Amino acid sequence: MLTRLLLSLLTAFTLLSCSTGVSPVVQRLDEARAAICQNPDSALRLLNAIDRDSLYTERLRADHALLTLGCRLTLDLPASDSLVNVATAFYDQETTLTRITLQHLHEAQTALAQGHINTATTLALTSLRLADILADDYILAKAHDLTADIYAARRDTARADLHRTVSHSHYRRSGDTIEALYTRAQIIPSIITIISIFVVLGTAFYLFHNERMRLNRRRMEEQMLASRDLQSQLRAVSDDTATLRSRLDDTESRASLLSDIVSDRDEALNRKAMLVDRLFRDRFATLNTLSEEYFEKRESPQLRATIIRDFEEEIDKMKQPESIVHLRDIIDECHDGIITRLREQIPELRESDLTFLTFVLAGFSPRAVALFTDIKLGNYYNRRTRIRARIAASGAPDTSLFLAALNA
Repeated sequence: MLTRLLLSLLTAFTLLSCSTGVSPVVQRLDEARAAICQNPDSALRLLNAIDRDSLYTERLRADHALLTLGCRLTLDLPASDSLVNVATAFYDQETTLTRITLQHLHEAQTALAQGHINTATTLALTSLRLADILADDYILAKAHDLTADIYAARRDTARADLHRTVSHSHYRRSGDTIEALYTRAQIIPSIITIISIFVVLGTAFYLFHNERMRLNRRRMEEQMLASRDLQSQLRAVSDDTATLRSRLDDTESRASLLSDIVSDRDEALNRKAMLVDRLFRDRFATLNTLSEEYFEKRESPQLRATIIRDFEEEIDKMKQPESIVHLRDIIDECHDGIITRLREQIPELRESDLTFLTFVLAGFSPRAVALFTDIKLGNYYNRRTRIRARIAASGAPDTSLFLAALNA
């Protein structure tokens, strides 16, 4: 039954941890950008249909304003001062070279909308060179995207496709694209699910140990009953009293030894069960805090940003020295002082290495350990391999114990 429960939880973890998303706002802006040359009426309708509250970054609002201005100029409609102010405000926040590059992009967009293809081509190619100097993936993506629109207007399909492909490549590498922000905002439900799974697994482990202790107590009672039966038979036999008394003493001695062993084991299991309960109670507190915050603010438009900030605060709590010391004490209790022995037997290990090993031995996933120690996921595996090699080459008395714990 426990095996089936664990398999079901692991299956749920695999399905829920794979969630990703693409911003619908970016999709609508891309559709409007593609239609602005051939069908400006349709592009303007798409832009007007976008909810202003969904434009949740300065760059996104500037993109929307520039596209709307381009459509209105193409259709000979008056330009709105508010749209100009939105775009200008965004440009004024950038550095000089960035502002010049974005200005060239804006002028190229306007020239393309007005049908001045040659002027638009010159401005777009200039913005490409400036964006290349800036080495900004997002601005490079915008420049290549606009250049692709210009070549499409020239009916040069090959060059248009080439620039469109390069644009998509830069969009994927850009660290501050809207898609990336949207994806990060969707990570929180998966994190909450992972924490819930850890809590359930801990509870199952605790119940397993309780059942094991109950079986041990039952076995001990059966052994004590067998001992009492033997004593009754010894009293009933009058012959060979000395031999029977010797056997009785021997049996009682073994029963007492077994009782002591079982008692010591029960005490150790109870202590570890209390440690496990304390550890997962802390995790329940984290989950409860996030749930309270979500319940109170779930109707707010700023919910996602608030939840991300709260989650980052919980991560910061895990990084605090007092939290690390608390967790290290629990790991020492559960693993016969393994952190203390590592510190004493391998003094060349740094404090950061001991903190890294504390999170690993606590059973956190590689991604969680990477978050707590501010490293990349690839660096996690490199660091774990490097520490394992250092332990193997240390010649410490408990080398085999350390390596077995890391490989568990």
